Formats: sequence, structure tokens, C-alpha cells
Amino acid sequence: MINRFWNRLFRKPVVWQRSIVDLAGLNDLARSGLAGLLLAQEKARLNFVSAREAQQRNPGRANHDRMHDSLLHLQATNAVVQSLLNERALEERLATEPSPEEVAVGKSR
Repeated sequence: MINRFWNRLFRKPVVWQRSIVDLAGLNDLARSGLAGLLLAQEKARLNFVSAREAQQRNPGRANHDRMHDSLLHLQATNAVVQSLLNERALEERLATEPSPEEVAVGKSR
């Protein structure tokens, strides 16, 4: 019943199952340098801007869905890039910190 209501209201089928995400692109992105991360982010942003402009020129369901999908892709790309940047910064910080054996421990009394 909910499925019929959703289809009638939004004219789009409900997908209840979670999809399997292909992570091959994320592995390549993680191996790329800082420039690769920024290029992936910029490409996702330009795709969203293009989809948004197409939706503004020709409002319709297909253009709206394309804009929505590109927005979701942009948000996902931003999240992945941010987490990879945080991971790299943490690795660099851990590499520059002295090991616990090298830290002088003072007496408490």
C-alpha cells in the first residue's frame, strides 16, 4: 500500500533494497595524490552545476532527477575526499611525533 502511494505521489518506484556500491573508483582515488583528490571534487562540482543549469533551463522530472543524482554524487565525493585528507594528515602527524619510547617520562614525586 505504501509502495502504491509512493509511486502515485512521486511517479518513481521505491527501491527498498540497499544497492552494492562499486569501490574500485574509491581505491583509485585513495591512491592518487592531492591533485587527483581535488580534480575528482572539481569534476563532481562541475557535473552538478551543469545538471542544475539544465534543470533551470528545462524544468522537468528527468532533469530534476539528474540534478538530484549529481548532488548526491557531489556530496559523497566531498565526504570521501575530506576523509582521505584527514587520514593523510593523521598519518603525517603520527610520522612526525616521537615514539612513546623516546618520550621522557618524569617522576611523579
